[in-house]
Amino acid sequence: MPATPELPDPFAPPETRPDRRVRTVARYAALQKAHWITFGLIWLIFAVIDTMAIRGGLDSIPEKSLRVLFAPIAALSGPFVGSYSRGFGQGCCTDIGLWLLPYVGGAATFGTILQWLWRPQALAARIARMTLWSSGWFLWFSSALPALAHALS
Repeated sequence: MPATPELPDPFAPPETRPDRRVRTVARYAALQKAHWITFGLIWLIFAVIDTMAIRGGLDSIPEKSLRVLFAPIAALSGPFVGSYSRGFGQGCCTDIGLWLLPYVGGAATFGTILQWLWRPQALAARIARMTLWSSGWFLWFSSALPALAHALS
């Protein structure tokens, strides 16, 4: 008669259940699939907004189509999208980006460092952790709006 496989004891402590430990490590990793999806969606929304603003706000300059083409990539630069829209030729647009950088860069950095240092197991704490991370990146990308408002005015 063949031997029946041993079923894991559901009441055993987590240390003795290796399959549960592996799932726990993967579940509470620093950056998960949800982080990448959230980042991609936030970037996509602001890439579309920035592209539409640059497309509609630029005068008839020869390199307008090239700037509009690269606007989604420039959206990653956050507060420097306004400088990008003007070809980095106007110092005032760069000054606006540099003025915004400590605030929005600090928020994005804080949210990202928090992902590596704080790995809670409670659901409410994990939601708070993800919300802080998402808010930091939302502020980073939304800082392009005042920069574009200045650059395209």
